[in-house]
Amino acid sequence: MKVYHLHRNKTWNALFLPLLILVSCLLLLSSCGTTSAKGLKTEHLALDVSSPEDTAEWWCRNLGFQIVVKQTKPPFAIFIREAQGHFAIELYRAADLPDAPDYFQQDPLQFHVAFLTEDMDADIARLTDAGATLVSRMTIQGSELTMMRDPSGIPIQLVRREQPVLSNTPYSQQN
Repeated sequence: MKVYHLHRNKTWNALFLPLLILVSCLLLLSSCGTTSAKGLKTEHLALDVSSPEDTAEWWCRNLGFQIVVKQTKPPFAIFIREAQGHFAIELYRAADLPDAPDYFQQDPLQFHVAFLTEDMDADIARLTDAGATLVSRMTIQGSELTMMRDPSGIPIQLVRREQPVLSNTPYSQQN
């Protein structure tokens, strides 16, 4: 298995890091908690953040995650998992890179972590009170979407869908 490292050139990272993150998220979400035909099971998505401790604490307190691994040696990664145990995020600070990605500079449409909500307005108010910022609200093909950022800039999307994406129902063409 090959291991790839981010390029040290900031221009390269600015252009290709969002694409890399997006592809990783799509792969993760497409098989969350399931075993693929090749026998692989999705485990986690990794995010380089400036303060893993603060980010983990905020996600646990406000988004219902829990810390499941907290490394005591470099890279001091913290793994957080959502309540059902099907989705995990590794938060770390890459010591060999000068800076963590500036998520505030990335358009949330390039990368975001989405959460289903039953009460959009209540969740927006609750997360805003906890330090998140509202970026935009829209409705697309019957789905209500709200983009926010956590205090470290990571884009969060709140979603209320007419047609669920995560189900055992096969793909159907949408208008």
